[in-house]
Amino acid sequence: PLTLAQEESNEMAKAAWGEKNQNSSGLPGQECKAYMSDKGLSAQRQNKKGEIDFDTYIDPLKAQIKKDGNDITILSYLKMVDYVLDAVKFVEKELKVSCEIIDLCALNPVDYESIKKSVDKTNRVVIVEEDHKTGSFGSNVISWICENMFYALDAPPLKIAGDDIPIPYNRNLELASIPTVESISDK
Repeated sequence: PLTLAQEESNEMAKAAWGEKNQNSSGLPGQECKAYMSDKGLSAQRQNKKGEIDFDTYIDPLKAQIKKDGNDITILSYLKMVDYVLDAVKFVEKELKVSCEIIDLCALNPVDYESIKKSVDKTNRVVIVEEDHKTGSFGSNVISWICENMFYALDAPPLKIAGDDIPIPYNRNLELASIPTVESISDK
């Protein structure tokens, strides 16, 4: 049985591509589907529990403030948001600062308005991502901040990202190459 979202997705695809093109498997009556997800994110999200507010509309293209703060803006997305939320407890205690954590939610289009509002308030920015440090999405965001908000910054932007190495398949080696709660807290 398909969920309502899957059924709606199928109907939209049929309308856009036509019934005969919907079946890319080449077999009558069979649909070909692909779902992509971060393996670590899937395992991590399964263990999260809490109430879901179905009555409140959330714009998926707008960044969400996960924690309000006044001294440092921390930008992140996907599973790194949860790592940042855990690490910020240590950071705030150690540095005696208040961190604003923003989940970018959508990477294209980027919600630059929310980023600008937060950086104007805090005058400092950190981006945390598991992508490689060189040529990453965070590099683009920091570039935009430097080009458009240079005089609003009190310090150079900090990027906490994965090492510039091929990501290993072994989970222990993978964790050694991407940011963790401990490595975020240390920086």
